[in-house]
Amino acid sequence: MGVDVQSVDDVVLSLSHFGDRYLQRIFSLEEIEYARVHPATRAPYLAGRFAAREAVVKVLRLDDAPPPWSDIEITGVQRPRARLTSVALDAAATLGITEILLSIDYGRTHATAVAIADATAINNGRAGD
Repeated sequence: MGVDVQSVDDVVLSLSHFGDRYLQRIFSLEEIEYARVHPATRAPYLAGRFAAREAVVKVLRLDDAPPPWSDIEITGVQRPRARLTSVALDAAATLGITEILLSIDYGRTHATAVAIADATAINNGRAGD
């Protein structure tokens, strides 16, 4: 399980300082488009998506060497899911993770995300690890 909290104000600052460069470095095209279509909730939405990525990194135990942000895509709005590629997908496979379930709470000042790994029964010999 991984949990992360992201300040909405920090996202607002990043958007004002880095603009499209920030968006393209962190988020998928679908997430960027959703944020543009819903400007009133843009910052909390993006904060939640950022927190979800951080929570996934914690589930994958990659805190010291996180994968590129593009390796973790958060799909869906009502039922968010993590779609992994490359380094993140390899890390999940090593841990026996078959799916990562997400819950994101979008608050006015902070967004919180919880990621829970669904792993195979024996977890590649690491049961209880």
